[in-house]
Amino acid sequence: MIVETWFVPQPNDEMGHYRLLTGYDDARRAFLSADSYEGPGVAVPFDELDRLWRAFNRTYVVLYPRSGRPRSRPHRCRSG
Repeated sequence: MIVETWFVPQPNDEMGHYRLLTGYDDARRAFLSADSYEGPGVAVPFDELDRLWRAFNRTYVVLYPRSGRPRSRPHRCRSG
């Protein structure tokens, strides 16, 4: 799944940024992402991703193979 988030790589350098979420780690309470800016295998804490994602109304795109169907129907993620 690709999510659009707020991103601040350096002070006064703020922008929208897409992240490819590749999984999650409940023990670490983090999503795993392949990030075009920060590299592969980046762990983003659940709360931090939610805060950064909220800036774009939790916009996301679900990806799946052309030959297959999605394993679940897209739904809006809600926190709390």
